[in-house]
Parts: sequence; structure tokens; C-alpha cells
Amino acid sequence: MRAHTGIEKLSSNPTEEKIDPFSDVIRLLGLQANICHNISQCKKQNFNTNQINQTCFYFVTNGYCSLDVPGHIKTNLNKGDLIILPSKLDHSLRPINSCRPDIISDSFSFNCPDGDACIKAGILCGQVKFTHQASNFLLDGLPKVIILKNDKSYPWLIPILDMMLIASRDDTIGAKEIKNKLSEVLFTFSLRQYYFNKKDTVGLLALYSHEKLKKTVEDIHNFPERKWTLQSMSSNAALSRTAFTETFRNTSGWTPGNYLKWFRMNLAWSLLSEGKGITEVAIKVGYKSDAAFSRAFHDFFSVPPGKIRRQSNSATP
Repeated sequence: MRAHTGIEKLSSNPTEEKIDPFSDVIRLLGLQANICHNISQCKKQNFNTNQINQTCFYFVTNGYCSLDVPGHIKTNLNKGDLIILPSKLDHSLRPINSCRPDIISDSFSFNCPDGDACIKAGILCGQVKFTHQASNFLLDGLPKVIILKNDKSYPWLIPILDMMLIASRDDTIGAKEIKNKLSEVLFTFSLRQYYFNKKDTVGLLALYSHEKLKKTVEDIHNFPERKWTLQSMSSNAALSRTAFTETFRNTSGWTPGNYLKWFRMNLAWSLLSEGKGITEVAIKVGYKSDAAFSRAFHDFFSVPPGKIRRQSNSATP
């Protein structure tokens, strides 16, 4: 069984924890998230959302807000609601049900004349990025706007919000890293929950919760060195080759062969970036020769594997 650390696991160990494909892909793509603003505003102002130009999220921490994403959705949000925008879109957030709706200001430091009587709305603004170029395969499969409402369907929202609020008010040692890690936890929870709830969604992550496909996908992630064929993959799923191919394509938009190669090549990129040798990586991702692996890697990424490894070595202090 594969281990990302380079230490081979013993697959005969019955207590060994298998690699989870969802977690594996999130790790391979290099998820990074952080809080960029913790804002409290009254109705006299719009929240300034123009500074965020990538995948982002908004967590309503207090009061009520109005979200407007032109051409997609306009809705009201309550405390504990979470909004994720996987790609850059024009959007605006405005506090509601607080003080008087006078002139709009872009300043975060506006002092409401109502003073303490003003019921402010609050949001945490975060941004998300992936260090790997293949992240578009994940993000492109998501809807333009994801909204998770604070209800019994998402019991983890408020506990994470409470921890994020505590961390956002802390400027002592380690606080920034805690906020970043909590942001990553929030985004990962949200992706997982979205695909659990949307069984009819077509995309990369839909494979990992599909009852008929998830075992085969899990085995591909745990044993990428195996000689996988359409026959072996379909047999693993207890389906005919035709039924397996059609189910795989209808679920993910990909053929089984395309997914196998995509995963192997991205795993190889990750291992090379960690400084692993080309021969070792070739074996780990199912190639019997360096030459065959190098050709496949170059065809996939338009860059030789040696270059990725050299970049890793040059970055090592």
C-alpha cells in the first residue's frame, strides 16, 4: 500500500487505516485557506467584497446579511450561514435589520450615530487557494455559489464558527496559523458535506461518495502501482465493463482511464516535489521503466519529471 511519506506500509496489517480518496486529493492539491477580514458593519454600509479575487467564503458571525450575486442568487443570510464562491464573481453583501439605511460607505471604520443601540452584522471573510495547478478539475465541478444554512443538517457550523471567532480576536503567538487551519477545516467540511447532500452532482468529488464506485476509487488511491485495466477496475466494482464505464462517466464526467492517469500523474508530481527519485516515483505510480513514466509525465504536464525534482532540490535549504 502506498504511503505519501515514502515509507512503505504493510498491506497485510488488518488494522491499517486505508487512504481516503477525498482527503488524498485535498492533500495532493495543496489546500490553503486563511481569514482576511473580520468585519462588523451596520446597515449604513455595504461590506467591502472587492478585495477578494479568488475562491472565497463568508461566514455570518452576527445579525443578518443580504447576499447578491448578479445572475445567480439573491438571498438573506443569518448568523452561522456559510457562503462559498469557488470562482471569482461580482457579488455584494449588505447588513439588514440593523440601523438606518442612509448613505453607503466603503470604510470599515464608520461610526454609526446610533452608537451602542446599533445592531451590527458581522462576517468573517476568507480566501482559499490550491498550490497545485490541477485544482481547476475540482473547482470547475462546483456550482458558482454554495450556501450552507445554519440548521441541523450542518451541526459542525457553529462549533467551527465559535473557534474561528475566538482565534480571530487573538493576536498572540500561533494565532494566525490556528485561523488558517480552521479555515481549511471549514472549507474541507463544506466540500464533503456538499457532495454528500448532492447525490446527483457530476464532478470529481462525486466519485468518492458513489456507492458502486467508491471502493474501486479507494483501491486506486491505495494501490496506484497495480496494473489497473478496465477489466480489473470493473470487476473490483462488481460491474460489467460497459456499466462501469457509463456509471463512472455519468458520475464524474471522466472515463476510468482518464481518472487513473490524472491521479497517478498528480501523485507523481507531489512525490517529485518532495524530492523522491524518478525511478522510485515511476514504480509507485505503476510504470515499469523510467522512460515510459517520463514520457507519460511530459505528455500530461508538458514538463519533464526531472525538472520538478530539480526545483524541489533547489528549494531545499
